[in-house]
Amino acid sequence: MTTAPQHSSMPRSPRYAELSLREDETIIAEGVISSGIYWKAFAVLVLAIVIGLKAWQLGVFLGFVTFVMFVMAALTRKFLLLILTNHRVIVRFGIMNLDTIQIRFSSIESVEVKRTLIGQFLGYGIVAIRGTGTRSIAVPFVANAVAFRDILDEVLYRADKNNRS
Repeated sequence: MTTAPQHSSMPRSPRYAELSLREDETIIAEGVISSGIYWKAFAVLVLAIVIGLKAWQLGVFLGFVTFVMFVMAALTRKFLLLILTNHRVIVRFGIMNLDTIQIRFSSIESVEVKRTLIGQFLGYGIVAIRGTGTRSIAVPFVANAVAFRDILDEVLYRADKNNRS
């Protein structure tokens, strides 16, 4: 789990440059994107090698597809961002169209972690955040999904407790 120091109000990494945090806002936790994001490309690579032994043209084509899949996974891993601050959750995703979604704690209804069989094997999960209304966000390939959910749940619990007092 990547955690920022509580006294730092501005992110130190250039990866966060466009987030424009508020003056009193600090990063509490960051979702770590798993290297398991490459599993489909590895599976196609194995298939390309096996098929390439019998039909080399198809193997070459599948090798090209593997290359494209690796590039897409690397770009997705670079741009996918899940951040928890002391005021909101920030999610950034996309490659060609980079979208950033910010959800205030008061707008979050639930946080779930979904795990597929491969996700359990490779150590990642999908963090699903449901906001008020119909807004729902699923962030795939989060290596520390359970820890992120637990921290967010604790922050939401404290915020709810403070609002009731």
